[in-house]
Amino acid sequence: MSILPVWFVVFERFQLLDVSGPLQVFATANDELRLAGRAPVYRTRVLAAQAGAGGSPGGLAGAAEARPRLFFTS
Repeated sequence: MSILPVWFVVFERFQLLDVSGPLQVFATANDELRLAGRAPVYRTRVLAAQAGAGGSPGGLAGAAEARPRLFFTS
């Protein structure tokens, strides 16, 4: 099976649970595939308008990659 990209787009003052919960679902799915002797299929990325942009009220900041140019063109 090919790699399936999963992107989480964050913005300034995003809620940490809005990203961490779904991100963990895909990480756990990859772990389960490895345990079954299969290759992981999900590649997750956390994206923002600029690298490191988007701090959460809980204190997480600087974890995002710069977004690809194919969206957020304004």
